[in-house]
Amino acid sequence: TAIAQLGYTVTRVQKVDYGLEKLGFETDEYQVVFFGKTAEILRLPKQQPDLIPFLPLKIIVFAEGLDTLLLSDNYISLAKMYNDSALTQIFHTWRSDVQKIFINVKQSVQK
Repeated sequence: TAIAQLGYTVTRVQKVDYGLEKLGFETDEYQVVFFGKTAEILRLPKQQPDLIPFLPLKIIVFAEGLDTLLLSDNYISLAKMYNDSALTQIFHTWRSDVQKIFINVKQSVQK
């Protein structure tokens, strides 16, 4: 819900628990949520193929008991790699939106 509220679409939720358990790790829940705006996901790789590993955007959810940790890429660090003001604006938007998603999730969990 927090992702959709910002105009993004969840493209896939990938559970990672099984692979971790096969490696001997014990975990309650570990998954990656892939999301993005369709137009960006289609357009950006054509303009900048080296952005393909970063698309769609992703948030890692690690839940253990009553604790949940959310992780995401720091898209501002991508801005330092490109001398393109339009891309820099997109990276700043992604960073801001991910922070909003984290805040919304935190608030919904605290209710």
